[in-house]
Amino acid sequence: MAPENDPFLQSVSQVFCGIPLPGDAAFAVIVEFYERSKPEVLASMPWVAAELCEHEGLETMLGFIEKNGGRRLYIAKDFKAFNKKISVVIKETTHERLRHFARDHSLIDIPSLWGIFLALRRVAIRHFIRKGANPGRISKDFGVTDRYIRKESKLINDGDVCN
Repeated sequence: MAPENDPFLQSVSQVFCGIPLPGDAAFAVIVEFYERSKPEVLASMPWVAAELCEHEGLETMLGFIEKNGGRRLYIAKDFKAFNKKISVVIKETTHERLRHFARDHSLIDIPSLWGIFLALRRVAIRHFIRKGANPGRISKDFGVTDRYIRKESKLINDGDVCN
């Protein structure tokens, strides 16, 4: 049986994608985090994800990434055909923005859910560093090294990241 037709493998892939999806109890925390840190979150995401998040909302963006992430996608000129292809409904204005910013031949690279998770995690880590949280606790809670925390702290202190 192909992995996409195996319910067990589908649930395993959702566990390891790194980010809770709509319907998961932890998703509400992600939504609140996004609302509280919107400028920094959008700035940290790949452009496709940021465009979708800004114009369609976090839930639609995650649904789009879940179904289409990790590959190159052709942005069809026909809006209805494109919506059918991506299995998520987006507005026509968003479709036009994606077409406008697409590379040659109307192709865009769609990030993976894991990439989105890493971007959100980095924003959260920086938030905790700015609030003066214990570096050891941040390392433990987020699964990163002390060296990573020192590097992020230095970037924040040097003014190399958005505050």
